[in-house]
Amino acid sequence: GSGTASLDHNVKEDAKRDKNANKAIMGYARFDLVENYNKLSFGHWNSRPLMQNQVQSLYQSFLINGVDRFNPMHALPLVLPKEWIVDGTVEKDHEKREELPILRISDKAPKDWKIKVAGGRHRTEAIKKWVLKMQRDVNALEVEEKRMAKQAVEDGAAEMNDTSNTVKQRLHRLREVLQYHGQWIVTVFDANQVDTLIGIHISRNETKHVYMQSPEEGLIQRYKILEANKKTSRDVERTSMAKGSVAKQTELLSQDYVFDHMKNLVSSGTHYIHSPEMQLNRFHKVMLSGYGGLIAYATARLENRLRWCFNTVSYTLAEHRKIEAKSKNNTSFQKLKIRKEEIFEDLKQATPILESISDPLRDKLDRIFNTHLGDNTPASYRFGNDQDEMWLTAFKEYSYAVVAAMDEYASEVLSADETKDLDEDVRTALLGCAGKAALVLDDSSQADYCSFPFMSYSVITTLVRNMSMIERSIFEVSSWFSPMLYMAKGHGKDWEPGSASADMIRAIMGHPNLDPIRRGDAVIEIHRSFFSMFAEYINMERQLSKINMPRRITNQQQLMATFGLVDTSNGSKGKNRKKATKAQQDTANPLEVDAGSMISTSASRYQDMRGSAHP
Repeated sequence: GSGTASLDHNVKEDAKRDKNANKAIMGYARFDLVENYNKLSFGHWNSRPLMQNQVQSLYQSFLINGVDRFNPMHALPLVLPKEWIVDGTVEKDHEKREELPILRISDKAPKDWKIKVAGGRHRTEAIKKWVLKMQRDVNALEVEEKRMAKQAVEDGAAEMNDTSNTVKQRLHRLREVLQYHGQWIVTVFDANQVDTLIGIHISRNETKHVYMQSPEEGLIQRYKILEANKKTSRDVERTSMAKGSVAKQTELLSQDYVFDHMKNLVSSGTHYIHSPEMQLNRFHKVMLSGYGGLIAYATARLENRLRWCFNTVSYTLAEHRKIEAKSKNNTSFQKLKIRKEEIFEDLKQATPILESISDPLRDKLDRIFNTHLGDNTPASYRFGNDQDEMWLTAFKEYSYAVVAAMDEYASEVLSADETKDLDEDVRTALLGCAGKAALVLDDSSQADYCSFPFMSYSVITTLVRNMSMIERSIFEVSSWFSPMLYMAKGHGKDWEPGSASADMIRAIMGHPNLDPIRRGDAVIEIHRSFFSMFAEYINMERQLSKINMPRRITNQQQLMATFGLVDTSNGSKGKNRKKATKAQQDTANPLEVDAGSMISTSASRYQDMRGSAHP
């Protein structure tokens, strides 16, 4: 029969202790944990030891997520006699948060008074560490602000540049945040009503399982928050003292090419998010490597090619086959070629229906890629080389398999009972995806990347493997275009250019003397050379490894050291700035070498390497 419903015994006991503890609450207040640090007594009911790794984790969280100091969920339990409290300095309504009164101790308390704290020792240590860090940041930014103002005067600039404004804004924000110093919301308990049992209850540690997000999920969530707030990589504040996963997330998101790469990955469902390539340490290493910019650039183009197949443009596989059959007639070949080009342009301009590109479909495409072009197939080492017969043969087989798989997938989805209520645009996109894929993958097309596969996570794996084999060569070629020496003056001390190949792309796309319309073509041509001339780059790699080229400088302070301007003052006003000796300047200053002859010599050496390579 049906019994009386009842909560678990442990839950009922817990609720009973909660009720008794609530009776002892006098109110809520703000209390400066840093200012009163030596007046706090921990461990009376819970002798949990201070664990520095826990303090560090909280500190890192404060740096990246901010200090949610007045959230009632994070209130610290203070236990003190009622008569110690100055009237009007506690408040019953904890939702007043930052408007809560500041707790003040009256003259009735002993001269050497101490307050028992029933929890939050690690939080107190972390907020103390955070306040000291913010104070150091304010001092450093004040020095930077003065330096930039002086630089602007020397340069005759009428207005502050974007970097100067960013420093000024950040300094203003930090000063405002520091107005609260070490204040934290506290729950004030009457010591006269807190017996041992209640003390143990309010000081207990969390015992229930709480799912903690992985570093990869943290990266994705931070990106999503920035995107939702219409922010870009320029809005990501560098937390110089943050370490571990927090620092890596910040470093990645502060790079424009990584931010754009994330946009593609996150908008593509969960296919990429849970792939091995998204493991944070691996992702960080790849994106900031010399070839990281190339990976981001390539995946964006290949993802676009896939998305061109899913839109509301009317073009089916039957239509494509009809056009192909008619094209064999010499009299109509030119006319049909123009028709295909017009449809292709329509696909590129159409808005993709992302809901129609499901994770199961992407997984299916990934398996086809690995079968024909990926994994350790011979063709995988010739990735994207449209001059190589083995790649072109394997790519043709891949194309047939993709078109057949898309046609089969669309038929299954559109005929299933559970999908009869699909949005009309999604149905239209699925209906024509196979025909559009056949057109996009057509190797007779003159479109950019016409002999490249559609995106899936194994494509990234193959790209990473191949590009890592020629990383020195990518560094060398990228350095021919890198504007870092000219850009460094306009960036803050914590600026880093990221991947060398990304810097190369920035240099070309932003070069004032290049035709804006042709800049993109130039990037594509250079980018494709890493695939079509892979064998030559392998040979170049061997020669560069013998030369043992020095690592590329990616930090402005290191760059300053190259010119003999080492600032060892760590935020001081330059009293300890060291100047290099004449001998050091002669050997360190790269500007004393004729730039034209350098590029000419490098280019001719590269041509010699290319000529001696054997594919």
